[in-house]
Amino acid sequence: MISKMSDSTIPIFARYKRPYDRSSMSFFQNLFSKNVGINLVAALLVAVMLVWGSFAYLDHYTCHGCAITVPDLKGYQVDMIADITSKKDLRYVVLDSIYDENSERGAVVDQDPAPGAKVKENRRIYVIINRLERESVEMEDVTNGSPRQAIAMLKAMGLKVGELITKPSPYTDLVLEQLYKGEPIGPGTIIKKGEKITLVVASGVGGEKTHVPSLLGYNLNEAKTMLLERSLNLGAIICKNCETTDDTLTLSRIWKQRPIHNEKSLVNLGSYIDIWLTTDTAVVTMPEENAADENKDEDGSDE
Repeated sequence: MISKMSDSTIPIFARYKRPYDRSSMSFFQNLFSKNVGINLVAALLVAVMLVWGSFAYLDHYTCHGCAITVPDLKGYQVDMIADITSKKDLRYVVLDSIYDENSERGAVVDQDPAPGAKVKENRRIYVIINRLERESVEMEDVTNGSPRQAIAMLKAMGLKVGELITKPSPYTDLVLEQLYKGEPIGPGTIIKKGEKITLVVASGVGGEKTHVPSLLGYNLNEAKTMLLERSLNLGAIICKNCETTDDTLTLSRIWKQRPIHNEKSLVNLGSYIDIWLTTDTAVVTMPEENAADENKDEDGSDE
């Protein structure tokens, strides 16, 4: 006869053993069921669509990849560039104005971004226009100094030296008078920038002389400065193959001058030097070559 075991005699692991739980098995079965898989795939597709739609909206909103070529506005009047920029879905802002005597009044002389740049729709194009009128400045006293000092002062005021006139005087190379359109102009007089001032320079009692500098290889503006610093005037200007203002002022170089440069010969102060310009650099002797030739001549003379 088998006796009934008491609770004290039953092993602990057997005493607390739980019946088999079928709920965990049903959870995994449901997880991998057909309906749940379809729902997960659908949720994943919805997430992908939301991300893709967000990026597509941002691309459209920011016009990602859109590019408009910036037109060349230089030379156009302000009322014309408004129509040009609006047709390109762009805007313009007048950033500043300057005075350039070589450009048309009221026309655009510079812009940012540059022509041909790629920008987005509604971008601002900043332009600088040429003033309709020149600025006015107050004339200063440039007398009682050397021509070089007077030229520097006039340049700082935005004025030009029209001509140097020599006058016998006990002094030498001294600016005696400043003239505007043949009449004396005193300090404090209001004058437009770019106007030409004539300087009357003392030539001494015996008619002072100076050397003719070598102008070969220099451009027109450089030659003017070199002559004025020696109290000489620019005479006739003959430009070969010069078709535009830029050709004459900056691109062309001096290939011939009269009188020629000669350290042994002197000319009177205020004399006129004629120059010939060309855009053909093959026939131009550059300043470095002139300096080398002069050094050779000096070395030969010393021997």
